Amino acid sequence: VREVRVSGTVHLSRSVVKARLRLRRTDNLLAADLETLRLRIESHPWVRSASLSRDLPDGLRVEVVERKPWAVWIPTGDRGRGARLIDAEGVILAEGRAEAGGGEGWKGLPVLRGLDVSGAPKPLRAGRPLSGKTIETGLAAIRTYLAVWPPDRKGGVRLAAVDLSGHPGKERISMNLLGSRGRTVWVRLSPRDMEQGLRRFAFLLERRGGKPWPGKADLSMGSRVVVRSSARRPERYKK
Repeated sequence: VREVRVSGTVHLSRSVVKARLRLRRTDNLLAADLETLRLRIESHPWVRSASLSRDLPDGLRVEVVERKPWAVWIPTGDRGRGARLIDAEGVILAEGRAEAGGGEGWKGLPVLRGLDVSGAPKPLRAGRPLSGKTIETGLAAIRTYLAVWPPDRKGGVRLAAVDLSGHPGKERISMNLLGSRGRTVWVRLSPRDMEQGLRRFAFLLERRGGKPWPGKADLSMGSRVVVRSSARRPERYKK
């Protein structure tokens, strides 16, 4: 095996993938067990899948499909020191910013707080998935937000945080939305009506035009939307 060609890596370096193979130049290419080599690469937390093929006479091709950073999970009571990067399935990708390229993989990602992960496999380290009702709700909240406010939508609204403190007991979740010029609002939603509530709120923001953003908006009460601002009395909008 004189040459190993690696493709598909974004967060991982090619040298990390090659090191997982544990191949030597004196190893026989035809005798190499590609299935074993594939499993070695897929054992890395950032790798979703890998495929290998021989490139005769002396080359090996490795195609990697990486997991994509989806959110930052901050354990309850932690101020960020134990933050963990997770993907859309709740798999822990990195612990601490140093493991994610100095923090580059964390930029612009929503933060998940208030998760009950008591049923998740222990220890909670890179490569292991989080599980439970709250992690499912939190990931669903991010997917719902992206369906209503995709990255290319006008308005520059961004999801900064999802807080599930008290869920599933209180059956309420909170989202911190950021707009242009430093505007921010906390939106309270019912997990059952997240999409409907967010669409209603998007319509409300468009309706307000140039008026200041509200500080809080409660969309968890069926057809009503209660908007609160430090400068105004609560405004109630019907469906």
